[in-house]
Amino acid sequence: MNTTRPVCASLFLALPLAGTGPAGGYGALVFDLTQLGPAVIGTQWFGQWLVLDRNSPNGTASASEAFELTFF
Repeated sequence: MNTTRPVCASLFLALPLAGTGPAGGYGALVFDLTQLGPAVIGTQWFGQWLVLDRNSPNGTASASEAFELTFF
């Protein structure tokens, strides 16, 4: 019987973006995953990038497709 329960956490970061125009913007987020320790091995993380952009077609935000990371 699996007694593990999923953990839910939210991470909100603000970082500068570069580029201009439709599909011309870009940014990068780099962090050291080794700081998480061995407890994350075998875990799955899900996420989505969200960019608040007053100049986007809908006037508020652009969003990526969802992504999944599995640590091994």
